[in-house]
Amino acid sequence: MIHTPGFDFAAFFKLKDGIESIARNKRTPHYKYADLQAIRDAIAENLGTRWAVQDFIEESRVTTRIYDTQSPSNSLEYIESSIVMMTDLDGQDTGKLITYYRRYNLTVLLALQTEDNDAAGLRPAVTATQRRAERTSRRRSSSSDSE
Repeated sequence: MIHTPGFDFAAFFKLKDGIESIARNKRTPHYKYADLQAIRDAIAENLGTRWAVQDFIEESRVTTRIYDTQSPSNSLEYIESSIVMMTDLDGQDTGKLITYYRRYNLTVLLALQTEDNDAAGLRPAVTATQRRAERTSRRRSSSSDSE
Protein backbone atom coordinates (compact mmCIF):
# COMPACT_ATOMS: atom_id res chain seq x y z
CA MET A 1 0.00 0.00 0.00
CA ILE A 2 1.12 3.50 -0.71
CA HIS A 3 -0.36 6.90 0.06
CA THR A 4 0.27 10.50 -0.81
CA PRO A 5 1.96 12.78 1.72
CA GLY A 6 -0.61 14.52 3.87
CA PHE A 7 -3.19 11.75 3.57
CA ASP A 8 -5.71 12.11 6.44
CA PHE A 9 -5.37 8.76 8.19
CA ALA A 10 -7.60 9.79 11.09
CA ALA A 11 -10.51 10.38 8.71
CA PHE A 12 -9.66 7.22 6.77
CA PHE A 13 -9.66 5.07 9.92
CA LYS A 14 -13.01 6.58 10.86
CA LEU A 15 -14.30 5.51 7.43
CA LYS A 16 -12.95 1.98 7.94
CA ASP A 17 -14.43 1.70 11.43
CA GLY A 18 -17.88 2.64 10.15
CA ILE A 19 -18.12 -0.21 7.64
CA GLU A 20 -20.10 -3.20 8.88
CA SER A 21 -19.50 -6.84 8.02
CA ILE A 22 -20.40 -7.72 4.44
CA ALA A 23 -22.56 -10.74 3.62
CA ARG A 24 -21.00 -13.37 1.39
CA ASN A 25 -23.43 -13.57 -1.51
CA LYS A 26 -21.62 -15.89 -3.97
CA ARG A 27 -20.53 -19.50 -3.70
CA THR A 28 -18.06 -21.76 -5.47
CA PRO A 29 -17.72 -25.48 -4.78
CA HIS A 30 -15.01 -24.61 -2.23
CA TYR A 31 -15.89 -21.31 -0.57
CA LYS A 32 -18.31 -18.42 -0.20
CA TYR A 33 -17.39 -14.82 -0.95
CA ALA A 34 -18.78 -11.32 -1.35
CA ASP A 35 -18.69 -10.31 -5.01
CA LEU A 36 -17.42 -6.91 -6.13
CA GLN A 37 -20.90 -5.40 -6.41
CA ALA A 38 -21.83 -6.55 -2.88
CA ILE A 39 -18.66 -4.93 -1.55
CA ARG A 40 -19.28 -1.68 -3.45
CA ASP A 41 -22.93 -1.60 -2.28
CA ALA A 42 -21.88 -2.21 1.34
CA ILE A 43 -19.33 0.62 1.40
CA ALA A 44 -21.20 3.17 -0.74
CA GLU A 45 -22.99 4.90 2.11
CA ASN A 46 -19.80 5.11 4.19
CA LEU A 47 -17.84 6.61 1.28
CA GLY A 48 -20.44 9.36 0.98
CA THR A 49 -19.25 12.41 -0.89
CA ARG A 50 -15.85 12.56 0.80
CA TRP A 51 -14.28 9.38 -0.57
CA ALA A 52 -14.01 8.27 -4.21
CA VAL A 53 -12.82 4.84 -5.40
CA GLN A 54 -10.96 4.34 -8.67
CA ASP A 55 -9.77 1.06 -10.20
CA PHE A 56 -7.32 1.00 -13.09
CA ILE A 57 -4.67 -1.15 -14.76
CA GLU A 58 -1.24 0.30 -15.40
CA GLU A 59 2.03 -1.45 -16.18
CA SER A 60 0.43 -4.88 -15.59
CA ARG A 61 -0.83 -3.89 -12.14
CA VAL A 62 -4.45 -3.80 -11.00
CA THR A 63 -4.66 -0.76 -8.75
CA THR A 64 -7.40 0.55 -6.49
CA ARG A 65 -7.19 4.08 -5.11
CA ILE A 66 -9.36 5.71 -2.52
CA TYR A 67 -9.26 9.50 -2.87
CA ASP A 68 -10.03 11.99 -0.13
CA THR A 69 -12.05 14.60 -2.00
CA GLN A 70 -12.05 16.92 1.02
CA SER A 71 -8.28 17.07 1.34
CA PRO A 72 -7.10 20.45 2.64
CA SER A 73 -4.37 20.54 -0.04
CA ASN A 74 -5.08 21.58 -3.61
CA SER A 75 -4.47 18.04 -4.85
CA LEU A 76 -6.47 14.88 -4.22
CA GLU A 77 -4.79 12.83 -1.52
CA TYR A 78 -5.15 9.06 -1.82
CA ILE A 79 -4.21 5.64 -0.53
CA GLU A 80 -3.82 2.72 -2.91
CA SER A 81 -3.29 -1.00 -3.15
CA SER A 82 -2.04 -2.73 -6.28
CA ILE A 83 -1.28 -6.27 -7.40
CA VAL A 84 0.89 -7.39 -10.32
CA MET A 85 -1.20 -9.33 -12.83
CA MET A 86 -0.24 -12.68 -14.24
CA THR A 87 0.28 -12.26 -17.98
CA ASP A 88 0.05 -15.83 -19.28
CA LEU A 89 -3.75 -16.18 -19.04
CA ASP A 90 -6.42 -16.22 -21.73
CA GLY A 91 -9.00 -13.41 -21.96
CA GLN A 92 -11.66 -14.94 -19.71
CA ASP A 93 -9.19 -15.92 -16.99
CA THR A 94 -7.64 -12.45 -17.16
CA GLY A 95 -11.07 -10.88 -16.66
CA LYS A 96 -11.76 -13.12 -13.64
CA LEU A 97 -8.38 -12.24 -12.16
CA ILE A 98 -8.92 -8.50 -12.61
CA THR A 99 -12.27 -8.73 -10.81
CA TYR A 100 -10.71 -10.80 -8.03
CA TYR A 101 -7.86 -8.28 -7.62
CA ARG A 102 -10.30 -5.38 -7.50
CA ARG A 103 -12.25 -7.15 -4.71
CA TYR A 104 -9.03 -8.01 -2.90
CA ASN A 105 -7.66 -4.46 -3.10
CA LEU A 106 -10.84 -3.01 -1.58
CA THR A 107 -10.85 -5.67 1.11
CA VAL A 108 -7.24 -4.92 2.03
CA LEU A 109 -7.53 -1.13 1.92
CA LEU A 110 -10.67 -1.01 4.05
CA ALA A 111 -9.92 -4.07 6.23
CA LEU A 112 -13.32 -5.46 5.28
CA GLN A 113 -14.85 -8.37 7.16
CA THR A 114 -17.35 -10.76 5.65
CA GLU A 115 -19.85 -13.07 7.28
CA ASP A 116 -19.13 -16.83 7.47
CA ASN A 117 -15.46 -16.73 8.34
CA ASP A 118 -14.78 -20.31 7.23
CA ALA A 119 -15.13 -22.13 3.90
CA ALA A 120 -18.00 -24.38 4.96
CA GLY A 121 -19.88 -21.75 6.97
CA LEU A 122 -19.89 -24.02 10.02
CA ARG A 123 -17.97 -21.90 12.50
CA PRO A 124 -19.07 -18.49 13.74
CA ALA A 125 -17.10 -15.49 12.52
CA VAL A 126 -14.02 -14.83 14.64
CA THR A 127 -12.38 -11.42 14.85
CA ALA A 128 -8.64 -10.91 14.54
CA THR A 129 -8.55 -9.91 18.22
CA GLN A 130 -10.24 -13.17 19.23
CA ARG A 131 -7.78 -15.20 17.10
CA ARG A 132 -4.80 -13.45 18.73
CA ALA A 133 -6.26 -14.11 22.19
CA GLU A 134 -6.73 -17.80 21.34
CA ARG A 135 -3.14 -18.12 20.07
CA THR A 136 -1.79 -16.36 23.17
CA SER A 137 -3.86 -18.63 25.40
CA ARG A 138 -2.60 -21.76 23.59
CA ARG A 139 1.03 -20.58 23.86
CA ARG A 140 0.64 -19.90 27.57
CA SER A 141 -0.97 -23.31 28.09
CA SER A 142 1.74 -25.17 26.21
CA SER A 143 4.57 -23.29 27.97
CA SER A 144 3.05 -23.97 31.42
CA ASP A 145 2.53 -27.64 30.48
CA SER A 146 6.24 -28.03 29.75
CA GLU A 147 7.30 -26.76 33.18
